[in-house]
Amino acid sequence: FKNYGIPSISSLLYKTKQFAPENVLKRYDDTDLILREYFENGMDVERARTAMQRLNYIHGQYSISNDDYLYTLSVFVSAPIIFIDRYGYRQLLEIEKKAIYEVMKTMGVAMNIKH
Repeated sequence: FKNYGIPSISSLLYKTKQFAPENVLKRYDDTDLILREYFENGMDVERARTAMQRLNYIHGQYSISNDDYLYTLSVFVSAPIIFIDRYGYRQLLEIEKKAIYEVMKTMGVAMNIKH
């Protein structure tokens, strides 16, 4: 991910040993499970709301700037669009790009990210 190239993000991940071999797979799995609940069910489902609460709790243990949250969220918007447009069988329609943006914007609101 591009966000690992941001010094404040990568240094926090390093300090918390989230890049250590014994932790990296758990971090990936936790991220996958939490995001899957949200992406597959939306915020109207209790499991997805609980997953977002868990995500906020995990991140709330650290001093993370709103700019870092916003940048990471923007990568979750732009990276899939760029990848699909480059390698997919067709480029995304504008309405599909807007849908990705709206889903991630809703997630940002659930995470109290200011824009």
